[in-house]
Amino acid sequence: MNFKYIYTVCLTASLSGLFAQNYQLKNLDMINSEYLDFSPIRYKQGILFTSTRDNSCKCKDKRTDDNYTNLYYGDINSGKVTELMGDVNGRHHDGVAALSNNTTLYFTRTNKLGKSRTGIKDLKIYKLKYDNGEWLNDGELPFNSKEFATAHPTLSADGQKLYFSSNRPGTIGGMDLWMSTKEKNGNWGQPVNLGASINTKGNEVFPFLSENNELFFSSDGHEGSQKLDIYKVNLSDLSNVTKLNETINSPYDDFGYAEYENGTYGYLSSNRPGGKGGDDIYVFKKQNLVLPKCKIIAIDASTQQVITMPSIAATANHTTMSNNDDFLNLTPDKDQTYTILVSKTGYQPKEIKILGLELSSMPEYKVPLTKLLPNKSISKLMIKSKANQQLVPNASVKIEKQCGNNATETIISNTGESDITLECNCNYKLTVMKEGFMEQSKSFQSPSCDQATTMTQVIELEPIKTFEGTEIKKGAVITLKDIYYDYNKYNIRPDARVVLDKVVNLMNQYPSLEIELASHTDSRGNNQYNQTLSQNRAQSAVAYIVSRGIAASRLKAGGYGESQLTNHCADGVKCTEEEHQANRRTEVRVLKFEESNVNIIKE
Repeated sequence: MNFKYIYTVCLTASLSGLFAQNYQLKNLDMINSEYLDFSPIRYKQGILFTSTRDNSCKCKDKRTDDNYTNLYYGDINSGKVTELMGDVNGRHHDGVAALSNNTTLYFTRTNKLGKSRTGIKDLKIYKLKYDNGEWLNDGELPFNSKEFATAHPTLSADGQKLYFSSNRPGTIGGMDLWMSTKEKNGNWGQPVNLGASINTKGNEVFPFLSENNELFFSSDGHEGSQKLDIYKVNLSDLSNVTKLNETINSPYDDFGYAEYENGTYGYLSSNRPGGKGGDDIYVFKKQNLVLPKCKIIAIDASTQQVITMPSIAATANHTTMSNNDDFLNLTPDKDQTYTILVSKTGYQPKEIKILGLELSSMPEYKVPLTKLLPNKSISKLMIKSKANQQLVPNASVKIEKQCGNNATETIISNTGESDITLECNCNYKLTVMKEGFMEQSKSFQSPSCDQATTMTQVIELEPIKTFEGTEIKKGAVITLKDIYYDYNKYNIRPDARVVLDKVVNLMNQYPSLEIELASHTDSRGNNQYNQTLSQNRAQSAVAYIVSRGIAASRLKAGGYGESQLTNHCADGVKCTEEEHQANRRTEVRVLKFEESNVNIIKE
């Protein structure tokens, strides 16, 4: 991953029914310099931001040929810029920060404690506490690693969720957006990827969570983006990702967006022409513009005649407008996506999602409703992953009717969202099956025939708990890859620690898990020698895991020598080195596992 891209160049609309919002943008020239200035957030009477303006140190980052980044405070009233004081801004990259109650600061810094296996000093997120006018070191976050980048933090308003960018294992593209939740003990939990509707094969970076629960971020991987463009998504609907308009997004890199006071003003960073330096900070305000109206009406799907006095509701950005006549007069906001629900007794209700941009070009929008068959009702089925609340496509659904003449049919929900036709006032059981998930059932009563709205059945599938591709259950045997020992030795090498740390994370996540570390050798050498060597290696692995805080009572060391070969390479059989290597292995054998309603997050 290109460091300069991650770190330096890359290191809500209100619905009143009358107005939409447009941006007015201005260069913050009183703060900007001839260097890189970016990623501003509100702080005191101005902004906290990242800059390469400090050239007092003659050392430069060899990868960017530029000064190291530091954190600064810029007073918006006076234009005075001062460097943050305390355990920050040293001979490393410091920047891209998030504040919690102005007393705790999370920020991005180059790893000070060594390089990755590929020789890179990558990025980590650190924490500072404010005390007596200075920011004092409060450690790094537990899910950092020298093997990948963890950067660009932003916090929820209550300080309980932290969103950030990382290229850790499990990433879809270059850099993905991840989320960690603060646990009851105050520690940050294992990160969860925000999913494929947000993350792409490109890079998603510089997240910012607004007070309206909207997550803003920059991406070069969404359709139509070649440089960094700014997008937003409401955390209540991660599938609805929207690109901000052309005032905010230029043909150049646009990133480091932050907005305040219900989105009426904010800041962003850009390297668009006309600035003072490489990246400049801009301030924006939103203005109201009058938009055209659109009349939403319901029609009979067969006769095309207008249906009188239907129920019509249009919802966007958590605001709903309803009709009090035969139609709904809507003034659409071009930047919003609307959910329109239309119903009428005797008809199948219909829910439609449509862009405000489309509605603004239509003086009239017709929604066709289909008449219901006698004694039939419609229910909506949504199948979601319990881990990330994303729809699960191509699941098999068995529908069991449990009234009158019992009957069973099976359908495939191609998208994870389906309409199912049911008899009115009847008991049903739905059973959902999907590879990689545990089977889940739900019983319910179908709605009455005169019910005006569609009943929605949500079934959440729990992913099968796996580690290194194997389901975690009592008796499971999981082969650990990349655990190597020097010839005739049993000490734990640095490359093996990375793999064993995954086991530590697994056992921290699941307190009921008890395992045996089983070590095996190939057939070469004396049987007793191989037995002793494998036992010593297993005990070394257990000792390392115990040194990382896991109770010894949850671990067992097993040395099996050459007694459990995986292939034909026994004593005296000529084999290749690769075939012998298959027998030299370390396994995790699950002795006890009693967790439920949880999902393993693989690091």
